[in-house]
Amino acid sequence: MPDIRRNLSGVLEPSATDPRVPLDISPYFNFDAPGILAHGERAVVIGSRGSDDNPYPQHSSWIPIGRDVTSLVFLHALAKPAGYVTGDNHIFDFADSADLLGWYEIEYEDGLTITVPLRYRWNILDLKNETGTVAYQADALARGEPTKFYAFEWNNQRLGKAIKQFRLNGSRDFTNFKGQTIPSNAVILAAVSIVSKREKPKQQDPPFPK
Repeated sequence: MPDIRRNLSGVLEPSATDPRVPLDISPYFNFDAPGILAHGERAVVIGSRGSDDNPYPQHSSWIPIGRDVTSLVFLHALAKPAGYVTGDNHIFDFADSADLLGWYEIEYEDGLTITVPLRYRWNILDLKNETGTVAYQADALARGEPTKFYAFEWNNQRLGKAIKQFRLNGSRDFTNFKGQTIPSNAVILAAVSIVSKREKPKQQDPPFPK
């Protein structure tokens, strides 16, 4: 899938050429999520509220970043599968062809806030993924079989603007392509990495003619 994505888009992700720097989000872990995560493993877990009860909070705490970045890499997964319809069957509204489970809320230091939607089979999948489904914008990474997490790289569209903080939000009563409220779910954020700002190379003075 990474090769297909690069070949179709003609875009190389920043992390393919520049190193990732881990961001310590462990102080913001809120659940060990028994029945979802392995014993003793903790993560940021929020609830996507749907047609049934959900024990998890609607959003996480704000997690500080405080720097200009080229991209952020989120390692995340869902507690259970969600729904979707192939894009060709919903051609005039591709964005709503998959269930919305939540979004990242990213706040810049100048006050602007943007959201990054989490769509099933687009940039997030469930931990067990028993059907072997792939997500176009996320790469599967094994973290102790049989569970998998998915690395989704978000490219900063405001290069030169420092990001103050971000948080993870769960959707509420999202209505799918059938007009039905989706079941409750949980979004699990296990890790975040930063691809740091690229430094502008120093311009060399042209040599004087001899």
